[in-house]
Amino acid sequence: MATATHSIPSKIATALRLPTVRLPTVRRLMGRLGRRRSLANDEIGEAQDQKANTSLADSDTPTEAPIAYWSDWRIDLMERLWGTGFLLPGGTEFVSELTRPLNLGSKTSVLVLGAGMGGPSNSIAKEFGAFIDGIEPDPELAVAGVKRAAIVKGMSRVTIKNLSIDDDSAFARKYDAIFGQEILLQRANVSQLLDRCANALKENGKLVITDFTSADETAGSSIEAWLKREKAAGSIREEGELRALFTEAGFRMRTVEDLTDRYIGLVHNGWVALERSLRANAANRDI
Repeated sequence: MATATHSIPSKIATALRLPTVRLPTVRRLMGRLGRRRSLANDEIGEAQDQKANTSLADSDTPTEAPIAYWSDWRIDLMERLWGTGFLLPGGTEFVSELTRPLNLGSKTSVLVLGAGMGGPSNSIAKEFGAFIDGIEPDPELAVAGVKRAAIVKGMSRVTIKNLSIDDDSAFARKYDAIFGQEILLQRANVSQLLDRCANALKENGKLVITDFTSADETAGSSIEAWLKREKAAGSIREEGELRALFTEAGFRMRTVEDLTDRYIGLVHNGWVALERSLRANAANRDI
């Protein structure tokens, strides 16, 4: 995880070490918007060519998809592992930790990239009272997110849209903060994404992103096999490269934090809890 501001020096913890190889580490990156750099015309054109077609902000009708990868049973399994509305480890508590440095409140607006089924968006809205726009490119997940959108203090504060991160309309507003988990691996062009984020933030707006960074070339073959299975559009980048990309986009880095040990614990806890639940409730054969 990384954060950015001009007044707090960056701190980097020691990466996870295994006997013969250092695997990718999970980092939080947080930046505060400083100098802005305009998108080049060719970058804008490339983004427009990849536009999504449909918004689910006011509708439960998904765009047509050839394969429903996120079937009901798969969604059910994810929620058994990570909690209602969550696709990644940690649930509400972890999202709270990640977003606390954003200094959110009831008058702030947040853009959540890769909103999934809305777990992180709902968590932020409930804890801080912020207004959330979540964008999710997968139609099945976007539908699930719409159905789970939280009502906070009698008001709908969470909107989930079926949009690609390459869609101009996803960044049409100005936000106080932007939050995303494990989205950089899905981007072949990280610079373009960061430029879009910079242009969608208010002056001195903040951004928090978590993702994997490379640690050791000796792990290359296993990492490449994993990336292929995940159908990642990008590659695992080194921390220094990410710092440079953030700076180029106009962000002042506040922190770059190694969360690997914490993340491993969250993964372990999720699977242990699932196993205990299945044993206790005599799971059927399908489960």
